[in-house]
Amino acid sequence: MLESTEEIPEVILEMKARIRDYPSITELDFEDAELDDVVSVALVDKLLLHTQIISLILSSNPLGAQTAMALASMSHLTALDVSNTEIGPDGAVALATLPRLVWLDAKNANLGPNGATILAKSSTLTCLDIEENVVGTEGVLELVNNASLTSLSVRENGIGDAGARLLACNTVLTSLNVDHNGITFEGAWALARNSYLSSLSIAENDIGKGGALAFASHHRLKTLDVSSCQVPNEVLSELAKNTNFTNLKISYNPLTYENVTLLVQNTTLNSLVLNYTKIGDEEVRILAGTRNLRSLSIRGNRFSANGVTSFTNNSSLTFLDASHNNLGNHGAMSLAKNNSLTYLVVSNCAIRDEGAKALANNSLLTGLEIESNPLTEVGIKAFISNIQLETLQLNEVPEEINSELNNTIDLNRKVKELQFVTQVTEVAKGCRASQASFLRHLPIDILLIILSYVACKIKRNPENITTVCRFILTTIRSSRTGTLNWSTAVQSVSFFKKWDEQRYKDVCSRFPKATLLPDPAMAYKMEDQEWRRANRECQNS
Repeated sequence: MLESTEEIPEVILEMKARIRDYPSITELDFEDAELDDVVSVALVDKLLLHTQIISLILSSNPLGAQTAMALASMSHLTALDVSNTEIGPDGAVALATLPRLVWLDAKNANLGPNGATILAKSSTLTCLDIEENVVGTEGVLELVNNASLTSLSVRENGIGDAGARLLACNTVLTSLNVDHNGITFEGAWALARNSYLSSLSIAENDIGKGGALAFASHHRLKTLDVSSCQVPNEVLSELAKNTNFTNLKISYNPLTYENVTLLVQNTTLNSLVLNYTKIGDEEVRILAGTRNLRSLSIRGNRFSANGVTSFTNNSSLTFLDASHNNLGNHGAMSLAKNNSLTYLVVSNCAIRDEGAKALANNSLLTGLEIESNPLTEVGIKAFISNIQLETLQLNEVPEEINSELNNTIDLNRKVKELQFVTQVTEVAKGCRASQASFLRHLPIDILLIILSYVACKIKRNPENITTVCRFILTTIRSSRTGTLNWSTAVQSVSFFKKWDEQRYKDVCSRFPKATLLPDPAMAYKMEDQEWRRANRECQNS
C-alpha cells in the first residue's frame, strides 16, 4: 500500500499532475516507462477514479498477468496497448472481461495459443493485434466464428496454410495481416476466395506465382501487400492491372520498366510502396509523371538526383519516401521546389547543409524526416525559422539547438490548432474549409467542442461539417479507438454530457479562437427527445 508522498512513484505523481492540468484528457501513454507490476497496479488503482481515461498505453514495460488483472477493473477502457510485455494467457483471461474494450494491441505478449483462444471469444473487440505470440493454428481456431472483429493482425505466428484457411472462413473481418507465417500458394488461394476482406497483408510469405495470381482478379480488396513474396514480373503486371486496388505494396520484388508503366496507368491507385525493388532513374521519372498517386514510397532503390528532379512539377503527391538513395544536395533542392508534398522522408540520402536549407525554406512541408545525413549545425539551424513543420526528425542534434527546434515545432503545432478551430468555425457557419494535414494534431479538447456543436447546432451546410468530422474521427482517432466513427461519436452520451462549462472555459483560455463557437454547455439542457432528433439529423446528413 502506497501512502506517503515519498512512497508514491514519480510516474504516478506525473500522471496525477497531467490529469489535473488537462481534465479532459482521455489517453495516457506510459510506453517504455520501466513500470513493473507493483507500480503499474498502483497506477491502475489511481486511474479507477478517472473514468474519462478510455485509452491506455503500457507497451514495452516488464509487466505480467498481475497488471492485466488490475486492468480488468477499468471497465471504462475502450483501447489498450500491452504489447511487448509478459501478460501471458492469464493476463488474456483478465483483459477478456473488459466490457467496453474495442481496441487491443497485445503483440509479443507471451500469449501462446491459449491466450489467443481466450481473446478470440471476445464479443466487444473490433481491432486486435496478437502478432509474435506463437499462437499457431490452434490459436486462430476460435477466430473463425468471432462476430465482432473487423481488424486482425496475426503476423509472425506460424499459422501456416492451415491457419490461413481457417481465417479465410471468417465473414466479418475486413482487414487482415498474416505476414511472415509460412503461408504458400494454398493459403493464399484460400484467402483470395474470401469476398469480405478489403485489406490484406500477406508479406514475407512464399506464395510465389500461383498465390499472387489469385489476387490479380480480386473484386473486393482495396489494399494488398505482397512484399517479399517471390512474385515474378508477369504476375506483378497482372496485379498492376487490377482497378479495384487503391493501395498496393510490392516491396522487395524486383520491378521492370513495364511493371512500373502498368502501375502508373492504373488510375485507381492512390498509394504505392515500392521499396527495394531495384528501380532506377527511368522508372522514377515514370512514377513522377502520375497524377493520381497521393502517397509513394521508393526507399532503398537505385535512382539518383537525376531521377527525383522529375518530382519538382508533380502536383498530386502529398507523401514521398525517397530515403536510402543517393540524392545529395541537388536531389534535395529539386524536392524542395515541389508545391504539393506535405510529408517527405529523405533519411540517409547524402544531403548536406545546402540541401537542408532548401528543404527548410519549403513553405508547405509539415513533416520531414532527414536523419542520417551529414549535416552540420549550419544546416540544422535552418529549421529553427521554419513556421510550417509539425514533425521533424533529425539525429545528433546539439542540445542547445535541439531545445530551439522543439520550441519551433511546438509553436507551429499550436498555431495550426488555432487555424483549424477557425476553419471548423467557418464550416459550421456555412463556409468551406480545407482538410489540412494538421488535423492529425487536433487536441481532444477541441474535438469535444466540435462534436458538441455539430451534434446539436447543425443548421446549414451539414454535409461540409459531417465531412470534416468524419475525417477527424475515422482517420485520426481510429488507430486507438477501433470502432469510433461518425455515427458512434454522435451517439456517445459520454462525450456529450461529461463536458461542462469550466472545461470549456479552460480550453478557451488556451485556444482563444475557440470562443467563436457557442458554449456547448447550453446544449446539455436539451430534452432527450430533442437530442434524438438532433442525432437523427446528423446521421441523415
